[in-house]
Amino acid sequence: MTPKRLLQLCSCALLLILFGAAPSQAPVESLLYQLDQSHSDKDRLAILDSVSEIMARSQHEDRTQYLNECIQLAKAMGDYDMAALKARFIIQDLIHEGRSDSALYVIDKVFKDSSYFISEKAKGILFSKKGTALFHAEDLKEAVKAFERAAAILKATGDHLFEADARYFAGQIYAETGDFVNAVKRYKEAYALYEEGEDQTYANYVRTSLANTYDANNFIEKANEERLKVIETALPRREFETVSANYLYMSDAFEEIGDWENMNKHLQLALRYGDSMVSPPAKQLLHLFAYQNLAAFHIQNNDLQQASIHLQKADSVNRVAMASKVYENNLALTKVRFFLKAGNLNKAWSTLNDMIQGTEQLSLDRKMEVEDLLAQIYEAKEDYGQAFIHFKNHEQLKDSIENTIKTNTLLFYQSEFESEHKENEIYRQKTAITLLEKEQEIALGKRRTLVLVLILVVLLSVMVVYYIWLLGRKKRKAMAKAFEQRKQELQDFAQELIRKTKEHETLLHELKRSNISIDNQSDEELDTLQELSSSRILTEEDWDTFKQKFVKVYPHFFVKMKKKGLQLTKSEERLLALEKLQLQTSEVANMLGISPNSVLTARYRLKKKINLSKEASLVEFVES
Repeated sequence: MTPKRLLQLCSCALLLILFGAAPSQAPVESLLYQLDQSHSDKDRLAILDSVSEIMARSQHEDRTQYLNECIQLAKAMGDYDMAALKARFIIQDLIHEGRSDSALYVIDKVFKDSSYFISEKAKGILFSKKGTALFHAEDLKEAVKAFERAAAILKATGDHLFEADARYFAGQIYAETGDFVNAVKRYKEAYALYEEGEDQTYANYVRTSLANTYDANNFIEKANEERLKVIETALPRREFETVSANYLYMSDAFEEIGDWENMNKHLQLALRYGDSMVSPPAKQLLHLFAYQNLAAFHIQNNDLQQASIHLQKADSVNRVAMASKVYENNLALTKVRFFLKAGNLNKAWSTLNDMIQGTEQLSLDRKMEVEDLLAQIYEAKEDYGQAFIHFKNHEQLKDSIENTIKTNTLLFYQSEFESEHKENEIYRQKTAITLLEKEQEIALGKRRTLVLVLILVVLLSVMVVYYIWLLGRKKRKAMAKAFEQRKQELQDFAQELIRKTKEHETLLHELKRSNISIDNQSDEELDTLQELSSSRILTEEDWDTFKQKFVKVYPHFFVKMKKKGLQLTKSEERLLALEKLQLQTSEVANMLGISPNSVLTARYRLKKKINLSKEASLVEFVES
């Protein structure tokens, strides 16, 4: 079932429901009597409100007169909201009469008074009617915008039933334009709103449209389940229009797949429950649809006599029924098939040509049917060139429709997985409610267990991290303590060397002060004095010991020197090491056994050697 065919069937069911209510004369007569006896504008408006509502809903022949009277009085009394709500019935009548332009004119006229509306409800309903008028004017893009805006306004006002209407008709347009995912979404929203508003009649109707949308996109099992649920709900409520419509849909679905036996079976069921309908217009539409399908059934079975009888019956009903061009085209195509079977090619051609010429724009599926019939006609005329062209057109249209259905199917599954995966799983597996509850309890238990495990894992992780942190802290303290100990040892050793230097200086100084004459000294005493005065306090052994302690405290200092590529002498290395200890120049001089000026000179030469400015720090250069 294609989207266009779906909308045709939806329109049929809507008319069956709308025409299903018979006028209630007794309340109307009573209210009209009260209206004649009333002289207060306030009382008259209240009575006109009630009587016009009943007349509009029961399709009373005088409804337009009293609706207009109510509108004029409401505007005169400043109740523009009531005037707009009553105008919707006039707008609806214009749409049913095929006067969409007039309906849009009335809507625009009412909208001019929208600044006087107290509630947004009237504006929302007007947008909904505008969407309906645009739909019948075949401006589907603007129609769906109007319905979506109406739904948004009505949602804000809390008018769930009117919101449901807007969402339902938006769903119809999405189905018409092949937007399967949005069509299903809007139908489900409308169904939920009708259920919330306890309007089971329209809830069933929306569910029927949802089933047809599934059917149109090859979700046959889902469609049949929805229809059976609708029939099950509608039968106890004696909603025979809904029951009959669903059997019609099932009949049409079986016709589409060529299951003529089941098509006839469900068509007979539709007629059986259709006999219980009280509305003549509803029965006329039902019989028009049924006679056309029965004719198709007999054509398929080559019973042209019975097919001719049912086509004549369909023609008779079509002349008096309030049927649209859609049903006339359906009947025309069935006639073309009849004439083809009967071998009357000229009649088949003229009937098909009249249908094409009388229709402004054909939908894809209708074009596909036309191309198929044209191919058969030309083939029967032995014009195989034209037959091949139309057969090729038919196949291209068929592929286009099938590709659209495949795309919609993919998008639908993606949408279901993303937004309604749980419900879809419940639907597919057909799990019982009790089993679902048990599964939910198990899932809840698993979640609680998982949460508990996660909490334990987190706690354990925190404890491990804290333990590692404690070990690290203890290690860092030990390393800091060892570093301080090594640093102290280095400082102590340096001070020891300084102390030795001072003792050496003191000894030399004392010797000079003793006024001992060199001439009076023995050769051995002179040699000892000379050795003492020329010796360096920082011996090789002292230097090795010093370097070992230094490396323990500053392990990377000498490594950085080498990485700098400095070609330094041992004296220069010692100078840099003593600079790292931040000793004074005099202390460095004492440790190296040279004068302070010599230290300054050595430092100056080293800076020059490594291209360092006079003010720069040797230690900072090495460690940079």
